Amino acid sequence: MLRDSVIPTYGQAAIFPTNDVAAGAYGTWAITLTVGRHGIDDGGRVLIARRLASNWGIPQFERPSDPEYTTVSTSGQVQLRVHYDHKVFMRPWKSALVIDVYDGALAPGDILTVTLGDTHFGSPGSQAQTFRQERHEFRVLVDAFGTGQFVMVPNSPVLRITGGPAERLCVRAPSEVVAGEPFAITVVAEDRWGNPADGYLATVRLSADAEGARLTQPHAFQEHERGAHRFEGLMLPHAGTHRIIAHETSGHLTASSNPIVCHASKPPLRLFWGDIHGQTEATVGTGTLDEYFAFGRDVAALDFISHCANDFQITKEHWQETADVVRRYHQPERYVTFLAYEWSGNTPAGGDHNVYYRGDDGPLHRSSHWQIADRSDAAVVTGGIGPT
Repeated sequence: MLRDSVIPTYGQAAIFPTNDVAAGAYGTWAITLTVGRHGIDDGGRVLIARRLASNWGIPQFERPSDPEYTTVSTSGQVQLRVHYDHKVFMRPWKSALVIDVYDGALAPGDILTVTLGDTHFGSPGSQAQTFRQERHEFRVLVDAFGTGQFVMVPNSPVLRITGGPAERLCVRAPSEVVAGEPFAITVVAEDRWGNPADGYLATVRLSADAEGARLTQPHAFQEHERGAHRFEGLMLPHAGTHRIIAHETSGHLTASSNPIVCHASKPPLRLFWGDIHGQTEATVGTGTLDEYFAFGRDVAALDFISHCANDFQITKEHWQETADVVRRYHQPERYVTFLAYEWSGNTPAGGDHNVYYRGDDGPLHRSSHWQIADRSDAAVVTGGIGPT
């Protein structure tokens, strides 16, 4: 047991092991909570909460030989009840493993251990989520007094989820180009779940089904590229519909691009691809704004993008950060970024509406401050869509 002088007020949490986890891999992870100076009284609760945007396996407690078998133990002299609840806490941390303390109390310094994917009785373990994430957080919350008011333990455990081994190549090319004008394609080595394959180091060369096409030299993927590389300066000499092929020089992976329509001259309109409704960890998604915009440019090979967070979760600081990131990533004729948000009224107030700005600045007209403590901009809240 820790000395009282070094026990945090609400406790401290840790996870083991802490090494990187390949997306979709099975494993066993022990999350420990050292109970804080208040203790946890009879009737108190501990939550191990997860984000809405995660498909990590759901803990189960009754089938020891099946996946996701989870056990909970403690050094304290108490009884515990454990279950999983899909709607026990606050968005975006609604789902959680719930530990009820009864018939006694946990003392300061007692240890609570949750073993996800306990394999002692034949379970293959717990399956990690199937997509990459730099910081996958297991948010630990404590209701020490049994009042229903939860406090987050500082520095909740975090794991890094990476892409697994490459199982296929993907070639992303523009849908339309002009004969004799340079263009770029992106080649991504993907794992079985469609993530870029971290650690991919093969050399890839290009070929084309168009005679006289100008291609680049083979490229040896580098570790920092994390499975994705943009090939610049390609050119098709004649009008027609063509494809670019990517091959590993000393491997078996090969892939063909989408069809590329090559025009003899510049058309008045051209097809572009984008994603205009994504969210990050500031609201109900995952990852940072930088991760989101970088993925769209470097992996998805999008032409345009925007970020549409729910207005009732956007702090002033997050709105300013969004505008700054939109400005920083905008590259005319390469990667067009739009400032945007989701006006998120309830159904009787008009429902959800996405608001997009042509530039990189604009006001945030909220539907409400439902999850925002700072209400200094309450004067610009809009109560509905349509005539008033």
